[in-house]
Amino acid sequence: QEEAIVVKPKADGRFELVSGHRRKRAALMWDITHLEARFFRRGDEELAISALITNDAREDLTDYERGMAYVALVEAGKRGEGPIKTFDQLAKRMGKSKSLLSMRVALTKLPPYVTAVLDNAPGAVTVNNVAELKKVLDKAHDPDKLVQNLLRVAAGEISMTALTSIMAAQSGTSANGGNKSHQLISLQAGTRVYAQLVQNNEKRKLTINP
Repeated sequence: QEEAIVVKPKADGRFELVSGHRRKRAALMWDITHLEARFFRRGDEELAISALITNDAREDLTDYERGMAYVALVEAGKRGEGPIKTFDQLAKRMGKSKSLLSMRVALTKLPPYVTAVLDNAPGAVTVNNVAELKKVLDKAHDPDKLVQNLLRVAAGEISMTALTSIMAAQSGTSANGGNKSHQLISLQAGTRVYAQLVQNNEKRKLTINP
């Protein structure tokens, strides 16, 4: 582990991850149970902002991962744990357009069964193809089939445009085309299988053996 993850204590005695989400995801995939961590201390706010700006310049980060980082920093500011309390402030500090930040943040607000895919395959949806995805989300669709096809997009098997055509054809032949309030979705990630239970627009992640 080249760099420690950063955590901060919560009121309930547990810890909240501040930085190192990719390392945490990789650890889960490889059954690594311990990671080196350091505490986020009061006064680290400027360091967190500088780290965000530095990381944002990396080409290997996806739009979804960037959006998650933006949300985490602004939410921390709203809790009084940093100077950045709005996305306007963050955009100015980073020298980025507010519209670009808003589009990336919007990816984190997609339905739970979509963000479940993005948690494991963050490059599946980008600011460049999310408009195509929204064409599907705006219509009646089968979440299971959407997830299956999103994973194909992530694997490079089909484009997002092809996904919209496939979903349109499937919704026309499916008798269960409406939105489902209770849906079990299985995602393959490395050597582990993640099950995503979507119920009443809330999500819980379970880990099961393949």
